[in-house]
Amino acid sequence: MSSKDEEMKEQENNKSQDVEKEKDETIECELQPAEMQEKIERLEEQVDSLEEENQKYLNKLKRSQADFANYRRRTREEKADLAIKYKVEIIEQILPVLDNFERALASGCDDDGFSQGVEMIYRQLWTVLKQEGVKEITAVGEEFDHKYHEAVEKVESEEEEGTVIEEVQKGYLYEDVVVRPAMVKVAG
Repeated sequence: MSSKDEEMKEQENNKSQDVEKEKDETIECELQPAEMQEKIERLEEQVDSLEEENQKYLNKLKRSQADFANYRRRTREEKADLAIKYKVEIIEQILPVLDNFERALASGCDDDGFSQGVEMIYRQLWTVLKQEGVKEITAVGEEFDHKYHEAVEKVESEEEEGTVIEEVQKGYLYEDVVVRPAMVKVAG
C-alpha cells in the first residue's frame, strides 16, 4: 500500500469517527431538554430571587435617603430655633437697659450735655436692636390682643371696650416672636 492510500484510508476513518461523535452528541442533546428546562427554571428562580432582594435593598436605600433628608431638615430647623431662642434671651436681658434709658430721658436732666449723651446711647442701642430684627409692639389705640398685650388694669373710658388706652411698659417682637408683651390698660 502506498502512502497515499494509507492517507486516504486514515481520512475515511477520521470521517467515520467524526460522524460517530456527531451522532453521540446529537443523542446527548436529545436527552438534555428536560434537564435544560430544569436548569432554566432554577436560573429563572434565582433571577427572580435576586431581583426581589435587589428591590428590598433599593427600598431600604430610598428609606435611608428620605430619613437622612428629614434628619438634615430637622437639624436645620432646630439650629434656627435655637438661634432665635438665644437671641430672644439676649434681647430680654437688654430690654431693661433700654427701659432705663427711656426713663432717664423722660425724667429730664438739667445738664444738656449729659442728656444728649444718654439720648445718643439710647438711639444707638435701639438702632442695633432694630437692625437685628427687634420691633416695638404697637399698643395704644389697638384692640387688645392677648398674644401681644398683657392687661394690667381695666379702666372706664369713652373708648370702645377692649381697646388699649394706655401703655404702661413697651412690648417687643423679634422676628414675629414676642420677646416681651406690652403691659397695657384696657377700656372696659
